[in-house]
Amino acid sequence: MMTRALPLTLLILGLTTSFAAAKSADGPLLEMLGMADEYISRFDYIGGKPRPGLVESFYPHEKKLADHYQKLIAELERARRRRFKVQRRVGRFGHISFHSPVLARLINARYVKRGNLATLDPLWLMRQRSAHKWRYLLGAHRRYGKQNTIRMANAGSKIETLGRLVKQLGASKAAAVAERTIPTGTWLFFDPSPKMIRALGVTKLSPPPRSGESRVSWL
Repeated sequence: MMTRALPLTLLILGLTTSFAAAKSADGPLLEMLGMADEYISRFDYIGGKPRPGLVESFYPHEKKLADHYQKLIAELERARRRRFKVQRRVGRFGHISFHSPVLARLINARYVKRGNLATLDPLWLMRQRSAHKWRYLLGAHRRYGKQNTIRMANAGSKIETLGRLVKQLGASKAAAVAERTIPTGTWLFFDPSPKMIRALGVTKLSPPPRSGESRVSWL
């Protein structure tokens, strides 16, 4: 009986170890998701389908950000003990993009569709452990943040998700702002906790938004 039970025990232990490794790997994955460009939609907003093999893209002036993103990919590979065979490409005008069908599917699986538009599943994000939520915030702030604001164009869903997240992590106030511009300038204001000030390197607090030419939604 014990001889037959041993392989099953080893199988369970192996699955448990794999699950624990996958959970620990969520750290770099969450930071990568925070850095994600969600202009209008993660997916092709006309057809509503993922862009085949595309992991992430960066503008020419974002080379340092792309270098950091590449380090996160390496961290994710070490944590999951697998290679994603990621290709880094530089376009004719200096745009940088990362491609891997396997990694793209892993990232896209965390998105939900609203019509043809896709945004990160906020319920999944809010279920993550605190350390991983901080990694998501750090990723978003690294790419789009300045002091106690985070700005990105046509990304209202991501801004609202970030607003709920910073409140959950200790910000006393948060407001999603949509400017009446083309493209729509969307940004987040938050009143950071002392921990946020240290973690995000905030040195000077920006003033809260004013209603007028912008639509302000306090979260």
